[in-house]
Amino acid sequence: MRTMQRTIKCKMITSATTADTLNRTATAFARGCGIILGAATSLKTSNKVKLQRAVYGEVRASTGMSANLTIRAIARVAYAIKVAAKRKTTVRSFKPTSIDYDQRIFAYRERDESVSITTVDGRIHIPLDLGRYQREALAKKKPTCARVVKTDGRWFVHIVIDEASPLKRGGPPLGI
Repeated sequence: MRTMQRTIKCKMITSATTADTLNRTATAFARGCGIILGAATSLKTSNKVKLQRAVYGEVRASTGMSANLTIRAIARVAYAIKVAAKRKTTVRSFKPTSIDYDQRIFAYRERDESVSITTVDGRIHIPLDLGRYQREALAKKKPTCARVVKTDGRWFVHIVIDEASPLKRGGPPLGI
């Protein structure tokens, strides 16, 4: 058996207050990514550890993000730079349309079909609008990470889960 990752997209049920909090968090996350990108460009590095040493305090102070949100922003910038280098392009900016989460600052709560996430206003709980597919896919799973995404004015959470998958074997044995 091997482990595969699968992403389950779920619609978030947001009030005006919750949407405002998510918008401010996404804006802070994008602003933090911009600060990190500036440092990465001047230091000519995509190394997460070097970037963390260079800008962690500044990003926390200027954005109001938690420690783990700041670390997620550093990881996003480092990854984006590496992908851009492979494609022979450059990263120019980050838009306030998504926020990265890991299991320390995100939790899926199966019992009440909601998520608990860290924002610039602290931890909040947001109910989800789940269909049968999402319910079955998330049943008894422990998500490893998530990304909160704003699309056409609506908020979604893309929850990543690990699933065991049998190893595929080749066809029938061949004789020589």
